[in-house]
Amino acid sequence: LRLIYNHLIDANKPASFEAWMKSMTNDVIDDYFFTAYKATFSNSNIITYSCPDDVCHNIFMNKKNIEDMIKFRNEDVKKKYMDILHSGNVNTVTTAYETDLYQASDEYAFSLRKPSLYATYIEPSLINEEFMKKYEDLLLLISYIDDIYIIDRENSELIKVDTKPDPRRPDVTVKRKIKSYATIIRSLTSDQLQSLSLATDKYDAAEVDDDGNVITDIKYIYPEEVCPKCGKATRIGYTVEK
Repeated sequence: LRLIYNHLIDANKPASFEAWMKSMTNDVIDDYFFTAYKATFSNSNIITYSCPDDVCHNIFMNKKNIEDMIKFRNEDVKKKYMDILHSGNVNTVTTAYETDLYQASDEYAFSLRKPSLYATYIEPSLINEEFMKKYEDLLLLISYIDDIYIIDRENSELIKVDTKPDPRRPDVTVKRKIKSYATIIRSLTSDQLQSLSLATDKYDAAEVDDDGNVITDIKYIYPEEVCPKCGKATRIGYTVEK
């Protein structure tokens, strides 16, 4: 991911790798990884296939056009993709991410968001197994929380909870945040906690097909192929696993 960040060309790119990771939602990971894959293997995309035929079991390799590994939802999505690809860099207007304010109780309001790359991939690596086990029931919920605010009704304002981050120790910063947020979350009633959890569901909401598969604008697949040995078994294009 750091390699990808280093190669981004964008006037609005965050100044640090950590800031970029915190600004990007975790649903872009496939796009970035495939971009890196394409940049590396664009002219040497040799794929290994295993014949699915119960008798054949032939293993073979073929060089495939890397563009065949991209499946677009429709022609409009494909056109937009090709326009961006051939027009060069497309600068973003801002690196800000969307948040929603949710009042969980009379005392606290939560700023919620889709989990970031940082929360999904970096924060878990900064805490040890013992600490993780202690808070494992809340870690997923905390990944959706951007900030927590104390409701000051007397002055009609929200006061951000200070988790006392340490700019020199990201591991300490993460642990302090988890401890602070866990204390507040555990002060909620069971009904309040359930409602807060339900409020995060919309960030995972996705359109699905009749088989329950998530429908996205772009999927990355292995191109279909016919086994050269048996000549009958066709490898149907399927989604590349993360």
